[in-house]
Amino acid sequence: MANWLKSTVDELSLSQLKTHLCILIVGLEERRQTLIQHQESLARVFSVLNIEPWSREETAEFYQTTFASAGTRIATTDLEFLVNYTGGLPIFVHGLVDSVWRMAKTLEIDKDAVIRGVADATEIVEQKFLDQQVFNAIRSEKYRSILKKVMSGGPIDRFRRSEVTKYLTKEEIKVFDNFLQRMKKLGALTQDPTVRGGYQFPNRLYSLYFSFYSHKTSSQSHDN
Repeated sequence: MANWLKSTVDELSLSQLKTHLCILIVGLEERRQTLIQHQESLARVFSVLNIEPWSREETAEFYQTTFASAGTRIATTDLEFLVNYTGGLPIFVHGLVDSVWRMAKTLEIDKDAVIRGVADATEIVEQKFLDQQVFNAIRSEKYRSILKKVMSGGPIDRFRRSEVTKYLTKEEIKVFDNFLQRMKKLGALTQDPTVRGGYQFPNRLYSLYFSFYSHKTSSQSHDN
């Protein structure tokens, strides 16, 4: 892909014919960086346009319209729960709708269907979007326990170490720094330069996945 883009741009720039061509590439920033690693000159070619996440209102409107078109209803509190776990990223919306729809037992979408739908959608996120090493690392029982407490309020962009340790057991505190260092090494976390002892998710996909995963494991424990 990188070589094709480079050769295409070079051919057009050297051509005597006036060619008006727009190539739109939609993807994550890390994918752009991967292309640049293969062809450094592409860094000067791209004009980057950031696509902002949907607002809560836009996300809620999409879900309401979609469910209504299928003759289903969802309570406001359950809708808010679903909106929280969408994170404003359209990339997840259709998968979540499909998962929640499959989990619903009636035309009334309840909280149980939403939670199970979120857990089901976790599999899709895991398989399609994230580094295998990241979700292999968090399969540790202690890491999962820590993760649930970090993400207890739903998807977050950043957190402070001192705030999380308030809710950890003595055993969890012993491995918490190892957890942070492992996530940093894998690129799932970086230190927040604006907050002492702060950490942030460089890719919001990780924040959403960790939230999904936390509810997935909680749901499985409840079922057992």
